[in-house]
Formats: sequence, structure tokens, C-alpha cells
Amino acid sequence: MNEDEHVLLENIQEVIGEAATWLMNSRLPVNADNLMMVLRARSVMVKEKQQLHILESCIRYLRARLVKPL
Repeated sequence: MNEDEHVLLENIQEVIGEAATWLMNSRLPVNADNLMMVLRARSVMVKEKQQLHILESCIRYLRARLVKPL
């Protein structure tokens, strides 16, 4: 794994954590579907290409986990 991928994984974890915090503050269940909903909403609002790439990576990561659970 190269350094860029490692940073990306850290960013993915951070963004998913922020989405989970938002869901908890909104008193909504924290599950993969709701996390993807929050991430999609954020991706519509973001303007930086790097941030958009991170959000899209988070959504792909969660989709992969739905298909193939840990």
C-alpha cells in the first residue's frame, strides 16, 4: 500500500466518523444506508475535487461492505 492510499484510508475513516456523528446528533440510526445518504448529500455541496474524491471513496467503501460484510 503506498502512502497516498494510506492517507486516503485515514480520510475515509474520518469522514465516516463525521457522518456518524451527524446521524447521532440528528437521532437517526447509524447504519450503512444512512451513512451513504449523508455522504451523498455532502458530495453535492462540496466544491473541492479532492474532498469530492474522498466522499466518493467513502460511498464505494460502504457499498463494498454491504455486499461483503466483515
